[in-house]
Amino acid sequence: MARSTGPPSNTILSRCPPELFTGRTETVALKQGFVLQTVGQKAGDIYFPLTFLASFVRPLADGATVEVGIVGCEGLVGLEQLYGAKAQPNEVIAQIADDAVVIAADYARSLFNRDETFRSIVLLFGNAFTMQIGQTAACNRRHTLEARLARWLLMVYDRMGKSTLELTQEFLAQMLGTRTAGVSEAVGSLSYSGLIRHSRRQIEVVDRKGLEEMSCECYRLVRKFYEKDRVM
Repeated sequence: MARSTGPPSNTILSRCPPELFTGRTETVALKQGFVLQTVGQKAGDIYFPLTFLASFVRPLADGATVEVGIVGCEGLVGLEQLYGAKAQPNEVIAQIADDAVVIAADYARSLFNRDETFRSIVLLFGNAFTMQIGQTAACNRRHTLEARLARWLLMVYDRMGKSTLELTQEFLAQMLGTRTAGVSEAVGSLSYSGLIRHSRRQIEVVDRKGLEEMSCECYRLVRKFYEKDRVM
């Protein structure tokens, strides 16, 4: 990780009194693929994304992985540590590289226990993130790959605030838990419909409204849930 500078734009941090974090934070630049947490890992740092995206994935016995949730500037990585859990149930990686604010887990946990404002905001995020994970499971079981890909791109777009994403189809296949050939077909379908443009390592959202229409109801349900409590 390389140090970076820049003002925090994380939703949780921005809604708390800044004096809570004085002298307690460090801003770092994360490289794509950097592993923030591994399954079973004990308490470490708490990450508050600014402009990077964290992917929560479940490794399976056959070596495959499936993404169960994503977190960007609306939340944090290390939620279970604030709740008092001893280990992380998922692997967490930097899906899209960029900046995050880091706070030591011990201090963040003490802050969670004693400061009502910080605790209430974190709990709202935790509730919304739990809903996202559950909806993702239902979506992966019931909806077409094209609809799931549209939902996923919209969720990433919402958190990154930019239309062009540095992503390979191999990486998308890993995140969506499917074959690369299936992702290639889905990307081609969205591209043919004029919703996205793509190259080998890049996808650009061209028609956001059309992408929302292509997406299943899961995107709108999760988005509405996050907006209800000003999580996003």
